[in-house]
Amino acid sequence: MRTFFRPFSKLVSATEKCLNFAGVWLIIALILSVVADIAYRNVFGRSIAGVLELDELFLVGIVFLGVAYTQSLKGHIGMELLTNRLKGKI
Repeated sequence: MRTFFRPFSKLVSATEKCLNFAGVWLIIALILSVVADIAYRNVFGRSIAGVLELDELFLVGIVFLGVAYTQSLKGHIGMELLTNRLKGKI
Protein backbone atom coordinates (compact mmCIF):
# COMPACT_ATOMS: atom_id res chain seq x y z
CA MET A 1 0.00 0.00 0.00
CA ARG A 2 2.89 2.34 0.76
CA THR A 3 4.25 2.07 -2.77
CA PHE A 4 0.85 3.10 -4.11
CA PHE A 5 1.05 6.48 -2.33
CA ARG A 6 4.73 7.16 -3.04
CA PRO A 7 4.15 9.20 -6.28
CA PHE A 8 1.44 11.17 -4.51
CA SER A 9 3.80 11.86 -1.61
CA LYS A 10 6.45 13.19 -3.98
CA LEU A 11 3.86 15.44 -5.65
CA VAL A 12 2.73 16.81 -2.29
CA SER A 13 6.34 17.41 -1.24
CA ALA A 14 7.11 19.27 -4.46
CA THR A 15 3.94 21.34 -4.05
CA GLU A 16 4.88 22.24 -0.46
CA LYS A 17 8.32 23.41 -1.57
CA CYS A 18 6.82 25.53 -4.36
CA LEU A 19 4.35 27.13 -1.96
CA ASN A 20 7.15 27.83 0.50
CA PHE A 21 9.17 29.43 -2.29
CA ALA A 22 6.16 31.61 -3.19
CA GLY A 23 5.93 32.65 0.47
CA VAL A 24 9.57 33.73 0.43
CA TRP A 25 8.91 35.89 -2.62
CA LEU A 26 5.91 37.42 -0.87
CA ILE A 27 8.18 38.38 2.03
CA ILE A 28 10.54 40.09 -0.42
CA ALA A 29 7.61 41.86 -2.11
CA LEU A 30 6.31 42.98 1.29
CA ILE A 31 9.68 44.46 2.24
CA LEU A 32 10.02 46.26 -1.09
CA SER A 33 6.50 47.68 -0.96
CA VAL A 34 7.01 49.02 2.57
CA VAL A 35 10.34 50.60 1.61
CA ALA A 36 8.80 52.13 -1.52
CA ASP A 37 5.86 53.50 0.49
CA ILE A 38 8.18 55.06 3.08
CA ALA A 39 10.37 56.62 0.39
CA TYR A 40 7.33 57.94 -1.49
CA ARG A 41 5.89 59.40 1.72
CA ASN A 42 9.17 61.15 2.55
CA VAL A 43 9.46 62.64 -0.94
CA PHE A 44 5.84 63.50 -1.78
CA GLY A 45 4.26 63.76 1.67
CA ARG A 46 1.64 61.04 1.17
CA SER A 47 1.49 57.27 0.93
CA ILE A 48 1.02 55.20 -2.21
CA ALA A 49 -2.66 54.33 -2.57
CA GLY A 50 -3.46 50.71 -1.75
CA VAL A 51 -0.09 49.68 -0.33
CA LEU A 52 -1.49 49.05 3.15
CA GLU A 53 -4.18 46.72 1.80
CA LEU A 54 -1.65 44.99 -0.45
CA ASP A 55 0.69 44.46 2.49
CA GLU A 56 -2.16 42.93 4.50
CA LEU A 57 -2.79 40.46 1.68
CA PHE A 58 0.93 39.69 1.50
CA LEU A 59 0.93 38.87 5.23
CA VAL A 60 -2.00 36.48 4.86
CA GLY A 61 -0.27 34.78 1.92
CA ILE A 62 3.02 34.49 3.79
CA VAL A 63 1.36 32.80 6.74
CA PHE A 64 -0.80 30.35 4.82
CA LEU A 65 1.82 29.44 2.22
CA GLY A 66 4.29 28.55 4.96
CA VAL A 67 1.88 26.44 7.02
CA ALA A 68 1.94 23.38 4.75
CA TYR A 69 5.73 23.31 4.63
CA THR A 70 6.02 23.77 8.39
CA GLN A 71 3.51 20.96 8.95
CA SER A 72 5.49 18.63 6.68
CA LEU A 73 8.59 19.26 8.80
CA LYS A 74 6.50 18.57 11.90
CA GLY A 75 7.47 22.05 13.00
CA HIS A 76 5.70 24.60 15.14
CA ILE A 77 5.39 28.33 14.67
CA GLY A 78 5.59 30.19 17.93
CA MET A 79 6.42 33.53 19.42
CA GLU A 80 9.30 33.09 21.84
CA LEU A 81 10.47 36.67 22.18
CA LEU A 82 9.02 37.12 25.65
CA THR A 83 9.06 33.54 26.92
CA ASN A 84 12.79 33.09 26.30
CA ARG A 85 13.54 36.02 28.61
CA LEU A 86 11.46 34.72 31.52
CA LYS A 87 13.01 32.54 34.19
CA GLY A 88 11.66 29.12 35.01
CA LYS A 89 9.28 26.89 33.12
CA ILE A 90 6.19 28.16 31.40
